Amino acid sequence: MTGVNLRGFFETSRSAVAAMLSRDGGGHVVNLSTSLVDHANSRTPSALASLAKGGLNAVTRALAIEYAARGIRVDDRRTGQRDRLPRPGSLGCG
Repeated sequence: MTGVNLRGFFETSRSAVAAMLSRDGGGHVVNLSTSLVDHANSRTPSALASLAKGGLNAVTRALAIEYAARGIRVDDRRTGQRDRLPRPGSLGCG
């Protein structure tokens, strides 16, 4: 699963960057990740997600550096539990 996740992300990003470069550069690649990479917790199994998305985050940073001079921005959006509203009766809810 990890190989498929990383390979799929890499090929998609590479195709998007190639299309942007073919039209004289400029553009924005947004990769979707998870906050579990940086905020693991005991309630959510996250080892496999951290492995796959941690790799995605590292390559996203590398691509951002490689293509910045050509006007292409590459970054990520990290979704996860901290984006959810607390449920009544859970921690953080009155």
